[in-house]
Amino acid sequence: MARGERLRIVAAVLRDQDGRILVSTRPAGRSMSGRWEFPGGKREPGEGRWAALVRELSEELDLHLVEGRPLIRIQHDYPDGPAVDLDVWLVTAWEGAPRALEGQQFDWFAPEALSRLDFLAANTPIVTAARLPDRYLVTPPDFARLEDLVAGVEAAARRGISLIQLRGDWLRQSGGQVAAKEAVARARAAGASVLINGDPGLAEKCQADGVHLPARLAAGLESRPVVRPGLVGVSCHDEAELRHAEALGADFVTLGHVRPTPSHPGAEPLGMDRFLALAGSASLPVYAIGGMGVADLPALHQQSIQGIAAIRGLGRQLFA
Repeated sequence: MARGERLRIVAAVLRDQDGRILVSTRPAGRSMSGRWEFPGGKREPGEGRWAALVRELSEELDLHLVEGRPLIRIQHDYPDGPAVDLDVWLVTAWEGAPRALEGQQFDWFAPEALSRLDFLAANTPIVTAARLPDRYLVTPPDFARLEDLVAGVEAAARRGISLIQLRGDWLRQSGGQVAAKEAVARARAAGASVLINGDPGLAEKCQADGVHLPARLAAGLESRPVVRPGLVGVSCHDEAELRHAEALGADFVTLGHVRPTPSHPGAEPLGMDRFLALAGSASLPVYAIGGMGVADLPALHQQSIQGIAAIRGLGRQLFA
């Protein structure tokens, strides 16, 4: 490998029918042995991305991969080791049962348990990407009746939207905290996680799963305001905000707005090319926001984008 060239690594996130994720340890005799990582290995010169992953999982775990898609792609520089380009795929179908062929240990873990394992540092954003869905619902900022908000959040969770952000001035008005706490409880009962916009203290009071920070609030912080496994999302609109979110230790960002949208009248959108260039430089999961819908997901997945964040694109029928 030439000096300054990154080591190209392919890795797999395999999720079984119970939602558990397979991870393995570094074999004895290798650098950082005993640390947890996602299975995979070095991509050879001239080898295709998917072909490399198929070969590595066959050699490492005796599995034949059948179907998958890109999940996240990041670059990481180890202080005393190589600079790596990690190309991570979500594998949705495979044949065979895993067997440790290289002396490693492996096991299946629930997604929420992954944060308790001693992973290689480069794997931290992969753990987050594996936990997060590809659809992130942002509620409208205003409601005539808070009971409509609660009902809409519950309906979204029951329809399979498993990450929801509550936002708006109503959160700090009379009855807002009670409504938010009820929405969190109902969403969680249906299998969804809920973040509170802009207020870590309120998120804690409402027993939410984390906080989503507008860029202006994130700019005033030097570290993440919620301990893991609680989630921290940050709204970003340019490279400086994206770099600051990474420095804070945010778990993910929304990046946009990608297209013109009624919530940003007159504001110049990033456009898809600029969005992809910024998202491609990120070292954490990215949601595209601004004029995005479910129809955009296949193309975004192929670019290793986590998914979409949307108000109308995901909640049009839920929050009339």
